[in-house]
Amino acid sequence: MKNTILRALIYCAVVAAALCVGCAEDPESEATQEAACTEEGAYRCTLNLVERCVDGQWLPWKNCEALNTTCVEGECKCAEGTFQCGQGPEIEKCTMGVWSLSDQCPDGSECVEIDNATVTCVEIVVDGGVDSGMY
Repeated sequence: MKNTILRALIYCAVVAAALCVGCAEDPESEATQEAACTEEGAYRCTLNLVERCVDGQWLPWKNCEALNTTCVEGECKCAEGTFQCGQGPEIEKCTMGVWSLSDQCPDGSECVEIDNATVTCVEIVVDGGVDSGMY
């Protein structure tokens, strides 16, 4: 009975080890975690996340994707010439990597994002008609 249990345990261990071949973490993420930083306050990009050097460690700082931007050289930057909706009826345009007010939808309409680069002003008319002007 003991031999049967021991064989079953060894078999399970061998199968588990075989299944985990290639299960190691992504080498890039391991290197990122292990790499110490030397310049306090420096910034860098890891995927679409800005990391900041604090006490010799790279720590998450900003999530560029959440800001509708891309991490470039340690900064969240938008794609030149693209548009997004700002507060309320505001239309923002990316200029030199930064979102800034470009225009505003007319009274009675709202800004609606079509995709990651295009917006439109949509006026909701009481009788059910819709009028829009695309940017």
